[in-house]
Amino acid sequence: MTHKYTQREWDRVVGYGKVPEEYKMKENDIYDTRAIREQDGDDVIFLHNAARQFELNADMKQGKEMRRIADRFSELTKAAHNRKHWTGHE
Repeated sequence: MTHKYTQREWDRVVGYGKVPEEYKMKENDIYDTRAIREQDGDDVIFLHNAARQFELNADMKQGKEMRRIADRFSELTKAAHNRKHWTGHE
């Protein structure tokens, strides 16, 4: 299997010129993060639902802690997805 390069990687490895077509990585191969974003969204929903279940079962302490974790995970995933270099394959 031939290694594929982004232009940035090519510049670092080869040092000059444009990436030849046979070595060029398609942009959406690594930069399409829709599936990752969807999974992260599903995980946030799951955590919030778990917090709700704890609260419904009168375990307010566990519910509050689970909600805190869900909120923090949500913040972290939003920040990660907004980073320009985020590819989901780090």
